[in-house]
Amino acid sequence: RQKVVIGCADRRIRIVDLSTKSTKVIIGHKNAIWALQYDNEHIISGSGDSFLKVWDVESMECLRTLCGHNGEVWCLQFDADKIVSGDAEGIAKVWDREKCAPISSIKCCPR
Repeated sequence: RQKVVIGCADRRIRIVDLSTKSTKVIIGHKNAIWALQYDNEHIISGSGDSFLKVWDVESMECLRTLCGHNGEVWCLQFDADKIVSGDAEGIAKVWDREKCAPISSIKCCPR
């Protein structure tokens, strides 16, 4: 099945099944969702609440919450080993994906 996952300003993540047009909704952030990426197992979202969350695609359960940003999380990208996220304060963070632990923090875009 083909799915599309959408992060919304209403703090919800919507998982849309393109074949059936059915929608599932995940609620868990306290502010708009500005960044999101997913694969077959996980959704990782970044929000204006300054947190990243790792969700299980099937159960829609929040598996981990990553804390460490002071500003809104505006972007993220992950691969098999790492998550990289950037915030409104110009800070990029690199996380160990398996442990969900910070590896480094880089001031990359001065405000």
